[in-house]
Parts: sequence; structure tokens; C-alpha cells
Amino acid sequence: MIYKKVKVLQNKKVGRVYFKIRFKCEDAALRVFPGQFVMLRMEDDMASFLSRPFSIHRTLCRDGVSEEIEVLFKVVGGFTRKLSNLKAGDTLFFTGPLGSGFKIKEEGSAFLVAGGIGVAPLVFLGEFIKKNRMFVDCTVFIGGRTSADILCINDFEKLGIKTVVATDDGTRGGRGLITCAVEEEIKIKKPDIIYSCGPYHMLQSVSEIANQYGIVCQVSVETVMACGMGACLGCAVKKADDSERYFHVCTDGPVFYAKDLAMDKE
Repeated sequence: MIYKKVKVLQNKKVGRVYFKIRFKCEDAALRVFPGQFVMLRMEDDMASFLSRPFSIHRTLCRDGVSEEIEVLFKVVGGFTRKLSNLKAGDTLFFTGPLGSGFKIKEEGSAFLVAGGIGVAPLVFLGEFIKKNRMFVDCTVFIGGRTSADILCINDFEKLGIKTVVATDDGTRGGRGLITCAVEEEIKIKKPDIIYSCGPYHMLQSVSEIANQYGIVCQVSVETVMACGMGACLGCAVKKADDSERYFHVCTDGPVFYAKDLAMDKE
């Protein structure tokens, strides 16, 4: 784990309320793994004294060496609004990489299922899979409320990964929940594993579908946390085997096997 001040290289608006912020951190970029996260805090901002967690969207290379980290985020409150206003040359306090990433099986087929901003870590996962020539077949499913919430399609298409899109209002792709599209595709060709990130209710549905069809499923859980290192104990999620025991998303996750979580009890 690295704690340091980093310089913003770029902060680009990529949607109505979505931004990609990139910063240089060679030590961390060399050791990150898909599914891990970082904690960010703005300098001289007492209102945002606590750091905030963000999935690692991707790493970028210079001369073949990973040197930069990119975070895709949605403006949802005061902190992310201030984060969206940062410019190249501004600084952030960075802690990471943190958490446990995806456990990647190196054969068979995979579905990547994203809901809204949950697509952020799945781009990194898709790039890793393609770079290391894992899986003979891979399909990504991206869902959102409207077309404005559908992100990163071009990233997956450039990787040659089949993309299925659905929106609640039908303004892009199919109309309805992305989990319905996932189940329909499973009926045609069942994958060996599902990786998913998004709203908790979507992860519940993905978990139920995976269990119904006997598919291994890993979910990246999004939750509020203050430290990212297990000190505050604020990111507890129930274990499936004992309702009195908990995982902590920051240290045990954020990626879990869905079968290990009490997804239907939250």
C-alpha cells in the first residue's frame, strides 16, 4: 500500500455527470490488479477530511511501463463535485492499491455485468483478460437508467468484446433491466463465470441468476467507507454462513464470491 501526494494529469468530462481523472503514481500502478480500489482526499479541504473510495478504472503505460492510474467517477455529492473541478497540476492525497481484486479463471467463457458507474472496474478487468489472452469467449452487459448512464461501450468494442446494453427507459439498447438480458443470454450459452459490479439490488439479482443456473459468480461490492484499511469497521456486509458474522468490504473485498455473501438478507 502506498500513501502519497499525487499530481492530476487530466480530468475529463465524459458524460452529463461522469468524469475520468488521471494521475501519476508509478509505484502503485505497477502493482494494481483489476477489482482493487484507491482512497482519494483533496488537499486543504477540511470539509472533505476523510478520504473516499474509488474503483481503479485502468492503468496507463509509458514506454511499456504502467505509470498512471485512472478513476472513472460520478458526481453525486460535495466531494465528487469538488473532485470534478480539479485541473491538471492540482494535487490529491492517494492511498492504494487497496482491497482484494477479481479472482480470474484462465479458461472457458465469462460474462461481465455492470450497472451504471459499476462499469468502472470492469474495463480494467476486460483489458487484463484480453492482454493476458484469458477466456475463449467474453461478453459484457451494461445497464443504466437512461442512455446518459451507459458508459465505456467503445472501450469494450476496441477490445473486441461483445457488448449488450439495456436501459430502464429504452433510450439505448433493450428496454428493461440488464439482468433480464443476462438471463436470456445464459439460456442460449451459459458462461463458466460471471463478474459483476453495480448497485446492490442488481448484484442481488445477478447472484440469484448465477445460483439458479449453477454459475460461479464474483461481485464487486460498492459501499461507504472512511478509511479503506479496516479501522473504521463501517463497511460490513453479512456472511452467508452465519448471520452474526461479517466481512469488511475494504479488507476482505471489495470482490467476493456471491455465494459467500448473504445477498438476500440486506
